[in-house]
Amino acid sequence: EPESSNHVQRDCMQSKNLWQHILLTNATCDFFTPNSSRWIKDNCKSHERSKFHFLNRSIVFNIMCWLIWFSRNKSKAVKQCLISQFGTSRIKPSTFIGWKPSQDGFLMLNTDGTSAGNLDSAGSGGMFRDAAG
Repeated sequence: EPESSNHVQRDCMQSKNLWQHILLTNATCDFFTPNSSRWIKDNCKSHERSKFHFLNRSIVFNIMCWLIWFSRNKSKAVKQCLISQFGTSRIKPSTFIGWKPSQDGFLMLNTDGTSAGNLDSAGSGGMFRDAAG
């Protein structure tokens, strides 16, 4: 499928899985069917609670749209950065950073950022995780 903003935000498999895990409840089975402008409008104005009862669905929706978009941009930036540094000694070794599950009923927001060495080329992203990961 071509990469449109609708594809990136809603229709690609990674985005669908994220929406289903983080936001959707049984009551929202028509989440993927409206056209893009109605989809954005309906979710930005929604007053229903998300799966995480302490957060309004519209808040979670906006945060998730931002995270998906920045995650996509980060993957593009990292690819460009790795290509430009291929074969040089400037590539740093990977460092494993551990993750500890949150308590049941809570969400944890993991974030990361990257830069290609100047202020014009940077990206960031994040991921909500519950106790199951």
